[in-house]
Amino acid sequence: MEKRVAWLEMAMGDEKDRFGENGLRIEGLEARLEELRKGMLLTLNEAMDTNQTERVAFEDKSCEQWGLGHDVPKVRVLEPKTFNGSRDARELDNFLWQIKRYFKAMSLVDKRATVHTAMMYLTDVATLWGGGAMLTWNAIAAPSTRGMTSKGKSKGS
Repeated sequence: MEKRVAWLEMAMGDEKDRFGENGLRIEGLEARLEELRKGMLLTLNEAMDTNQTERVAFEDKSCEQWGLGHDVPKVRVLEPKTFNGSRDARELDNFLWQIKRYFKAMSLVDKRATVHTAMMYLTDVATLWGGGAMLTWNAIAAPSTRGMTSKGKSKGS
């Protein structure tokens, strides 16, 4: 029995040593993991700084190429006059020309948005053109010159 107790004490001593060694290995691995984490954060921050520097350089080059400064003043775009649906072809042509220039100045290219925006500038009889239905650009421009002369009078009068 004493032999077994001695053997158990010796085995336990060996296990304590192994346990202590494993604890030291874990501490070493945790320290390396922390170093790796710090290194990754440092690399990521450097990459972000480089990206920021390259972006600013690109902006500077673009502004220089187009003759623009960083603080480009906003240009006030004049809104088109409203159109009331009169049968004057010149008035309608002027309205269409103004609204197209407005869309270009505002960089408005989406067809649905242009139709809705154009409808905001229709008044009186012209607001009835849609009848609640979805208008297209052609539907807005269509009533323009049917049955009208260049002076805005109908051909029958």
